[in-house]
Amino acid sequence: MKISIFSQWHVSSSVSLKKEPTFIQPISSCRVCSGESVRFQARVSGMPKPEIQWFHNQRPMLPTKDIVFHFDESTGTAMLIIVDAFLEHAGQYSCKAGNSAGEATCTATLTVTAKGWQLHVLSKHKFLLHTIIAFKYIQPMGNSKERKI
Repeated sequence: MKISIFSQWHVSSSVSLKKEPTFIQPISSCRVCSGESVRFQARVSGMPKPEIQWFHNQRPMLPTKDIVFHFDESTGTAMLIIVDAFLEHAGQYSCKAGNSAGEATCTATLTVTAKGWQLHVLSKHKFLLHTIIAFKYIQPMGNSKERKI
């Protein structure tokens, strides 16, 4: 009599690693003069890779030619660049990272100050009874006004 024992084991497992987004480096508040560029930068981790959304005063933002979004997957760095910041860009900015495991948000404030007028003396003429000075005020937007006193 011959007895043969044959057994086969089949083990299958699927491990799904999920990790909710976490900001390793949140965005920071900043102050710039009108016309300067602004860069908000954050580092985020999470599994699967988080989707990034940007908000200005709690409203979703869309990229334009002057507002650029960038996300570097290899470092987890999310960036928002405002090429020329003006007074209307001031306010609260939020970066929201979300994936199937959850979401996280960090917030910062942008303060934009108007550039002061700059006085440039164009010419100065002295006469016997009075002096005439021609000068130009230069505004931040590039407009100028010329006045004589």
